Amino acid sequence: MNEKAKSAVRESNKHRLGITTVFTIGTLLVFSASALVVLIAWFVLSKTGVLRQMVESLSPETAVILVMLIAVAVGTLLTFVAGPVIVRPLNSVVNTMSRLASGKYDARLHPGKFWYRISFVREFTDSFNTMADEIGHTEMLRTDFINSFSHEFKTPIVSIAGFAKLLRTEGLEEKEREEYLSVIEKESLRLSDMANKVLMLTRIEGRDVLNNRVRYNLSEQLRQCLLLFTDAWSEKELDIDPDFDEHEIVADRELLEQVWINLIENAVKFSPRGGAVRVTVRDAGETLVVAVENSGSSIAPENLTRVFRKFFREDSSHAAPGNGVGLAVVQRVTELHGGTVTAESAGDKTAFTVTLPKGI
Repeated sequence: MNEKAKSAVRESNKHRLGITTVFTIGTLLVFSASALVVLIAWFVLSKTGVLRQMVESLSPETAVILVMLIAVAVGTLLTFVAGPVIVRPLNSVVNTMSRLASGKYDARLHPGKFWYRISFVREFTDSFNTMADEIGHTEMLRTDFINSFSHEFKTPIVSIAGFAKLLRTEGLEEKEREEYLSVIEKESLRLSDMANKVLMLTRIEGRDVLNNRVRYNLSEQLRQCLLLFTDAWSEKELDIDPDFDEHEIVADRELLEQVWINLIENAVKFSPRGGAVRVTVRDAGETLVVAVENSGSSIAPENLTRVFRKFFREDSSHAAPGNGVGLAVVQRVTELHGGTVTAESAGDKTAFTVTLPKGI
């Protein structure tokens, strides 16, 4: 169990203990109130002489039974009166959870000023409402992703079908045939890339450990990843600056390759024509710090952490290709290696920095 899971368990136990304590205290208060009422009644009856008359007219056993019945009646009455007050917060939680589970993502807990003053109730309420916010946001992103992904899939499929149909045209010149085949190949690769990213994210989300760590040349891997996008950065006349020496790392080679491919692809995609892409590697003792920087439009400050969420796309118009999965893959793979990834964006420059333990 990782540290995040242990922390979640500790918080859960803390909340459970707090809830148990409150309801235990509530129960004790009901019993105490019942006993107090019986004692007061006993005292009043004793002072007025009624109790003596009752005892003289009844046998001791009957008197004891009568007192017990009175105590039970009083306790029951107080329970009916005080019970709803004690159970109301729990009912509120259950009802709110039911609303959230039924798809009403605006459901939030509002315990009231008195209960909110209690520290664990405040923490529980804040945690629940934060969770509800995240669920609602994730659902919105999921819906947006489905719409976007459907559109992204539909476009190349329509292109492939259309150009495949044109290839059957009689008298087609060889130049046109090559052009159509090139489009079909390009769109097929685009489909494959989208499917691979989603499959990759699905594959790594459920993993907690890495079993394929090997020692290899990280610098060579970065150079190879840059070469994969030669056509793309040549077409945009980008200035590519691989500024690093030779560095080795012990890691899952295949997974880390996906990190560099996604970061470099984004850097090339969002750089303007004639812009620049710079990749650096810095030795920080026990870690290696890899930064992929590109020129171009900046990311809004409030989105610097959101860009790593699944399905999130800062460009809500979907003008740029993509499906909001690549950076989620980057973050998850980095976490699996015990590293971190951060984003910085200012002055028409954006940089993603990955810090990884060397493992050597």
